[in-house]
Amino acid sequence: LGVRKLRLTGGEPLARKGFIDLVARLSRHLAGGGLDELTLTTNGVRLAEFAADLARLGVRRINVSLDTLKPDVFQGLTRRGDLSKVLAGIDAAQAAGLAVKLNAVALQDANAAELPDLIAWAHGRGMDITLIETMPLGEVEADRTEQFLPLSRVRDELASFWTLTDLPLNTG
Repeated sequence: LGVRKLRLTGGEPLARKGFIDLVARLSRHLAGGGLDELTLTTNGVRLAEFAADLARLGVRRINVSLDTLKPDVFQGLTRRGDLSKVLAGIDAAQAAGLAVKLNAVALQDANAAELPDLIAWAHGRGMDITLIETMPLGEVEADRTEQFLPLSRVRDELASFWTLTDLPLNTG
């Protein structure tokens, strides 16, 4: 079929019963040459539990969704999350040899002022980070239109901290 790279995502993959068995079945295609890459996007809450197995099974890169390093902001954004579990998951993933890339949603009030610190933290840990605009869909559970922060504005603000250069590559 021409599929060479596969990313497991949607909901929270690590919360799915039998997920590691699925990764084990898919990893056979890595070993057999049918698949070049198997990656994962996660919220990181259960990553510490699974990082070593993921690495052993051939996963080399993961994306972790992380919008803040402040526990109170994290809990407010996730409504139940424990930032320390996500940070422990990132530590475990890096210790297992996984390349970690962060995905952070830029939010007007929640984390806009913190984005330079989050970027510096990520790069200090050897991680790439991608900033994402929230989808201003109107009322869902909460009205996200008020949180919309254009990445063009974020880029302008970040340019006051660093020299920004466009790169011709995608780090996944």
